[in-house]
Amino acid sequence: MHRRLHIISEHFKRALDRNSLSSMQRRRLLRTFAEKNGLVHFGDVDQHEDDHRVVRGFTASPTHKDSSFMTGTFEDRDVSVVDRFDMLFKGDHLVSKHRWLIGEFRLSSDDVPHVFLAPEHDSRVHYAKVFTAFRYLDRLSIEASADFTSRYKVLGSPSKQQEIEDLLDANVRSVVGAHFWPLAVEVFEGSVYLYSCDQKLSHHALQVMLKNGTWLSQVLDDNMNR
Repeated sequence: MHRRLHIISEHFKRALDRNSLSSMQRRRLLRTFAEKNGLVHFGDVDQHEDDHRVVRGFTASPTHKDSSFMTGTFEDRDVSVVDRFDMLFKGDHLVSKHRWLIGEFRLSSDDVPHVFLAPEHDSRVHYAKVFTAFRYLDRLSIEASADFTSRYKVLGSPSKQQEIEDLLDANVRSVVGAHFWPLAVEVFEGSVYLYSCDQKLSHHALQVMLKNGTWLSQVLDDNMNR
C-alpha cells in the first residue's frame, strides 16, 4: 500500500511539473471566470484537509487533486466548479491520467434517480469509474431526438427507467442533445454534474457549462415537483 502511494505521488509530481505553464494559464482563466460570474475562487484545495464541500460525482477518489475550486450562487442556484486532475491505476501500473472541469449544480431534493449521460464519441476510459463503481447502471433504451441518440448513451438502473424518462423528459433530451455535447452529464445524490474531460478551456466553454447546468437543474427541479 505504501509503495503504491509513493508511486502515485511521484507520478503526480512529474505530471504537474510538465504541465505547470498550462496549469497556470487554466488557473488565470478560471479565476477570471469566477470573478465575472460572482463566484468565490479558492484556488487549490485539499480534499483531506481543507474545510470545504468536496465536489463529488463519479470522479471523486482518494487521490484526486483539485485546483481552481470556486463556489457561490448563480441565478439563484448553488453552484460549485472545480478543475480536477487524477490518475487511474491498476495495481502499481498507471493506466491513464485525466483532467476534468466539473460544474456541480445543487437540486432542491436528494430524492432523484442516478443517471449518467455519456458522450458517444468519448473513449470509455474517460468514464471508466462509472462502469466499475456503479454496477447497477446499464444502458437504457429511451426514445429521443436524433441529436440526442447520436451523441449520448443513457446509463441508469433498469428498475428506475420510467422515473428517469419522466425526469429527463422529451424537452430535456432534445435540448441536451442539441446544446450540451460534448459535456457528460450526471444526476446523482441531489446534484447535476457537468463534465468536460481533457478538453481545451475557453471563456465561452465555461459560460456554456454554467448556463446549461443552471438551466438543467431548474428544469429537473420543476419535473420532480410536477
